[in-house]
Amino acid sequence: LGSSYAGVCYARTSSYDKEGLAIIYRKDKFELVSEGRYWLNMTDPDKELILTGGGYTANFYRIAVYTILREKTTGQEFYFTTAHLDNNDAGNGQVKTWQAQILINHTNARSGYDNGANRFLIVTGDMNSNPEREAMQRFTSSTQNYKDTWTVAENRYRPASNIPRSTM
Repeated sequence: LGSSYAGVCYARTSSYDKEGLAIIYRKDKFELVSEGRYWLNMTDPDKELILTGGGYTANFYRIAVYTILREKTTGQEFYFTTAHLDNNDAGNGQVKTWQAQILINHTNARSGYDNGANRFLIVTGDMNSNPEREAMQRFTSSTQNYKDTWTVAENRYRPASNIPRSTM
């Protein structure tokens, strides 16, 4: 993208698996306030652990990457995060549901939302889920009030109407 852009990128693990997540932004429009990565596991977000619980285990180490960006002309800040939830559907998607809730909890806490910060929240990623599944419904429940952009978008595109909508 050239020198007009900057970004943050974190690898999923320190092992051979070099999958990672990145957030790229325009340097002339936004200032990076903070950034980071945390692990989507049940015990310690600072440790490289695979989520396990209730007899279910994630297939891979999973992370979320976040930034707080400040729009240079207005000073408005927003919290942007991206994640890649597990593809394990054991227990009717229980692993994804837990990871979704971990993502929500950390987004609310790290963004400052829980403390009344006036920031927009943007959550993106491959949630490996369909909107009807509990993992995705956690985001749009009345207790969270996140908006699904597909639902509120005026124009939508899907390769074919007979293919279920997914968050991939």
